[in-house]
Amino acid sequence: MQRSTSGITLLPREIQPGLLLRRATEADAEALARFNVEIHGEPVLGPWVRHLMAGNSPDCRANDFTVVEDTREKRIVSSLMLFSQRWAYSGVLTETGQVGLVGTEPAYRRRGLVRAQMEVVHAWSAERGHLMQVIEGLPYFYRQFGYQMCCDLLAGREGDARQWCSQAPEGGEPYTLRPADEADIPLLVQLSAQADARTRLSIPRDAALWRYELSGRCADDPFYRDVRVIEDRQGQPVGLLVHSPKPDWGALSAAVFELLPGKPWWAVTPVVMRYLRACEERAGGDPDRARMLRLCLGDQHPAYAALPAPLSHPHRPYAYYLRVPDVPAFLMHVRPVLERRLADSPMAGWTGTLALSLYRGGVELRFERGALESCREVPPGDNIEPSAAFPDLTFLHLLFGYRTLEEVRHLWPDCSCTDKARPVIEALFPQQMTSVWTA
Repeated sequence: MQRSTSGITLLPREIQPGLLLRRATEADAEALARFNVEIHGEPVLGPWVRHLMAGNSPDCRANDFTVVEDTREKRIVSSLMLFSQRWAYSGVLTETGQVGLVGTEPAYRRRGLVRAQMEVVHAWSAERGHLMQVIEGLPYFYRQFGYQMCCDLLAGREGDARQWCSQAPEGGEPYTLRPADEADIPLLVQLSAQADARTRLSIPRDAALWRYELSGRCADDPFYRDVRVIEDRQGQPVGLLVHSPKPDWGALSAAVFELLPGKPWWAVTPVVMRYLRACEERAGGDPDRARMLRLCLGDQHPAYAALPAPLSHPHRPYAYYLRVPDVPAFLMHVRPVLERRLADSPMAGWTGTLALSLYRGGVELRFERGALESCREVPPGDNIEPSAAFPDLTFLHLLFGYRTLEEVRHLWPDCSCTDKARPVIEALFPQQMTSVWTA
């Protein structure tokens, strides 16, 4: 039994008559595998759950799952889990919890079972030092647990492979793609870090994580990706491609496409598109249907300039849910980023105080000659004159670069900002794309 002074993580405990909330154990692997397949309707989830519960993942173990058990029928009726990951915010490593595999049997829904489990994993996350939580999920649902949809998911370009792909040159392809192996790991680390530098949020992959991507995942892992090294005719590496092995969400998708500095995007991109088209064709299915390709590389990427202009259609993205339970702590953690942005702006060296009202409380940031000296929480009811005001969780749109200040003000009329504070806030929180390859 885990003990906690808060009582939230005091498990097991009966949350309703006959319903026991507890931490999972390895003995639950088969039952949880069956449960997730039945609830989510995805057969691949069975092997993946067994893989996770056996301790084969670097960021999840069996006891990272919660289950609600009907003790009368002795079966699991609700469950979810918590990945412990390390993300980066503009390069600053940030401990992060990712919630996943949330499900409840239909007969047990609308009884607060997910809410009880979310409270537990949020408490676990806090105990582990996570400064934010992330989840992919149903529209609206997770807003009730303090999440805001403010990070692009699957943003990029998509189109019919037959239209996107030009013919190979008569002399053969100038570049080839081969499976990556462990000898390539230093190159993979370099290229993924280069790609991460383009985005607000990322999951930095060191040698250990790349080793897991290459050989640690189970074959049926829904997040398994094919990792390829791009080489020239002399066998010299020029880049990296990471893509789904078969179509998902209606298209074969690329999660990472990166070239070494100085390599020609205009020459390599057509080769990569022809390769992806061949992969899509090998995946089978109706030969007469449109074969879709998707580059999930964010709103902006060098490869897009090498696509046929009429076919570079944006793919309307979904969004990740993000939660920041302690905004002042998060802001102080990413202080180097905020100070760098200020220094690179017309407001370099600014001295002053920003009082950000979140309506149910707020945050006060004090700067001295461009350095963030302090960041404190403003309790509800404090009589401060706000520099800007953000209803609900709309400040997270700025924090994660999802929307500009003007966009937030346009969408939410009760968002306000003084003329004096506006240039400072715009310097601290510029819009920036996010493209996260996660699991």
